[in-house]
Amino acid sequence: MQAYPDDIHGVIHKVPMPVEREVEPLGVVFSERHWYFVAYCRVRQAVRTFRIDRIQDLTVLEESFASRTDFSIQDYIARDRSGERRKSAGIPAKIIFSAAAAARAKKQVPWRIVGEETVPGEGVALTVQLDDYTWVINWVLSFGKEARITEPQSLRRQVLQSLAELSNHHGTEKKFLTE
Repeated sequence: MQAYPDDIHGVIHKVPMPVEREVEPLGVVFSERHWYFVAYCRVRQAVRTFRIDRIQDLTVLEESFASRTDFSIQDYIARDRSGERRKSAGIPAKIIFSAAAAARAKKQVPWRIVGEETVPGEGVALTVQLDDYTWVINWVLSFGKEARITEPQSLRRQVLQSLAELSNHHGTEKKFLTE
């Protein structure tokens, strides 16, 4: 199976690259507006969760494997819903969205929302729990001036770095502006 590593804890990539995994399926669950494939990862030797829409390639092998008697999909779902599964992992990030963009943000946010507050004169601040910075920068930039990351500072610096790189990239292509 090839999937983007956003749902695989502990890896931070500047540019997301697919990661190949050999896994033993345990279940499919719907959580936080997305379908997830839950599997035992033979590489990590642990249960991992993969967002189905981010799986690029899937090959079903002919081999069989023993069921995991130490795993219960019902317990896994209950831990996920209570937040227990992700309490120890993740990076809290606070993002302020304009009132006009807040509804879209809440509908599309791919991470766990752990806080929400109204910011007078600005809009709505969402605090989300990130596994890494892989996707959040591009997602926030898709809102243009309607979104602003306020915490953590390391993420703000990475956004500024991405903007500088984007500006340099487009700035060197001046011939397109005159054509």
